[in-house]
Amino acid sequence: MESSIVSLKVMDPGTNHNIYDKRLTANYPPDGFEYIPHYLYFYYIRLEPNGKLTVDHYNYYDGPSPGISHPYAAIPHAAVPSLVNYLAGRARPGGGGVADGHDFKGIHWTHRSYIALVIDQPGWLFHRKADGRAAVRFNLLKGSTPNHTFFDAVDLDVSVLNPATGQLDQRSGVYFVNHMRSNSDGAEIGSAGQPTSQWFAFDLYFQLKYMTGSGEEMTVIMDPGGTNDGPPEQPPPVDGEPEGDPEPGDNPGPEESAPSSDFEE
Repeated sequence: MESSIVSLKVMDPGTNHNIYDKRLTANYPPDGFEYIPHYLYFYYIRLEPNGKLTVDHYNYYDGPSPGISHPYAAIPHAAVPSLVNYLAGRARPGGGGVADGHDFKGIHWTHRSYIALVIDQPGWLFHRKADGRAAVRFNLLKGSTPNHTFFDAVDLDVSVLNPATGQLDQRSGVYFVNHMRSNSDGAEIGSAGQPTSQWFAFDLYFQLKYMTGSGEEMTVIMDPGGTNDGPPEQPPPVDGEPEGDPEPGDNPGPEESAPSSDFEE
């Protein structure tokens, strides 16, 4: 039987928004959510044979890779799953990736960006929206800022190349957009009258099955945190694109759906 979990509705029903709610659309008010991220923060998680935890950070913006043509190009929402597959393969031992940081500590975000996480461990699955559960929740009981900036989450089945076998291992992941907003009205963090820093305590939820084959599952929670520092850095101008964020017309974002309610367990 799953462990008991405090629901977001109990914590703060009015402001602690669900990461699966949609904001990356041209029609969503306020205008503060209309842009295409140029940056992706990637977190690779793996349990080592000695029982210790590896968490490697990768800051992606420089291309080329699937869907990305040049440094600081806008990253289409539809290109993110393939990019996550690519980064997960690079992050594996022997994959050639060079991490920008380690462990769930000292995490600061300074760009409007995608944030993606992959657990490279057999049998470990992020909770999923399709099952009525959220992979990531913001924990107000630990003093977190309510979530008003992380939205547009998508659950992922990640295919990671196994260099020893040449086959693809199937792993679990999730990504979402950090809009760098300081409140639910869409004010930009660090803009006039707004805070320049906000800290978030977020819990990652995983499900595991028992070796006995009972079919029952257990929930495991990792509890990192991170800080938004504003105002957000602007991408530099590149050939054929204006400086700053492009118009959203060519990138409608994830498939539209009505905003979902906070999950309850």
